[in-house]
Amino acid sequence: MIIKNKDRNIIGIIGGLFLLKMAYDYSFQSVNREIENLEEEIRYSWDNLELSIQKNLKTLGWNKKSWDTQKNVPNSEKKNWNQLNKNEKIAIRNLGINQNYWNLKDNL
Repeated sequence: MIIKNKDRNIIGIIGGLFLLKMAYDYSFQSVNREIENLEEEIRYSWDNLELSIQKNLKTLGWNKKSWDTQKNVPNSEKKNWNQLNKNEKIAIRNLGINQNYWNLKDNL
């Protein structure tokens, strides 16, 4: 089969459109991921947390600034379960976290 110049041009146009569509799909997915990331940050910002969650986080040493920036992480985050005091353990359980997960969290 012989491909004529006209056919090559059509194949080139189709290929170009395909690449353009792939680039569009990729950029659209990237934008969607960025939006999802921002929504998650907003959803989990200190001001959007329920007061009961904030209370438990405060027991663990968190505050609005440290939570929202994830800087100046409290000492409780560096402790394994056996190093936590009674109130910290209660707060962690109130947050729905068990001893096994707490001890594994640094390896995730």
